[in-house]
Amino acid sequence: MSRPGSGLVTTVAVFHFIGGGLGLIWSFCNILGLAIVFGGGMPAGNAGPGDANAMVGHLAKTVPGYLAVQIGYAGFGLIFDILLIAAGIGLLTRKPWARYATMVYGVLSFLVKLAVIVHTLIFVNPATKVFIAQEAAKINDPVQRQQFVKGSEIGTVAGWGFNAFLLVYPTVVFVAMLLPSVAAYFRDDHRDRDYDDRDPDYDDRRDYDDRRRRDDRYGDDRGGGKYGRGREDEEEDRGRFRGADDDRDRPRRRWGDDDDR
Repeated sequence: MSRPGSGLVTTVAVFHFIGGGLGLIWSFCNILGLAIVFGGGMPAGNAGPGDANAMVGHLAKTVPGYLAVQIGYAGFGLIFDILLIAAGIGLLTRKPWARYATMVYGVLSFLVKLAVIVHTLIFVNPATKVFIAQEAAKINDPVQRQQFVKGSEIGTVAGWGFNAFLLVYPTVVFVAMLLPSVAAYFRDDHRDRDYDDRDPDYDDRRDYDDRRRRDDRYGDDRGGGKYGRGREDEEEDRGRFRGADDDRDRPRRRWGDDDDR
């Protein structure tokens, strides 16, 4: 018999594995790309208008803290991916620390992604528009120039829109870990530990009510109960009732019978 909240916890764990695994691939590729571009491994500005390396070089020169933000974002992403995989294992094995780790991930991941979005909207996007205008001026064909500008603007919006979409998952998992059913699932008490070993038809509340009514009527071994009657009083009542039964079974004498008969 499944525990309440176990289905949601299992679902979150599976998404942790998927997100953490894909995130690890993206983080390694992102770190490798930053190392190649900023390490001088690839020439910039030789592939025609809109060259990605040329744009990165332009942003690094004109956007405040661009390099630091990119490196920090890649580093935090790698840490979050490892944390997701570890928390997913903990959730499947019902470890209370995995619930708190998921909540920590939700808060930190949300704040980091939000900071990147704000930095992108305030600093990166204006610098990107300047670069797009400069590259568009190199295209002589008006139709191609318009297509280039439109495609570049769509790519810019899609970039920060994707980061905004990534805010959904940390928010959802943080709220999920706050649900009462999930909190009870990780609570370490004897009822939760013995839940699977119990008879599904067993009702502990009914058994408790039966014991309470019995104790209230007759009292316990110490002589308590609702009427203050203990085991000694109960034995005395039984003896009195037994004596009454003996008198009732004995033949009744009538007046005038001879005592010697």
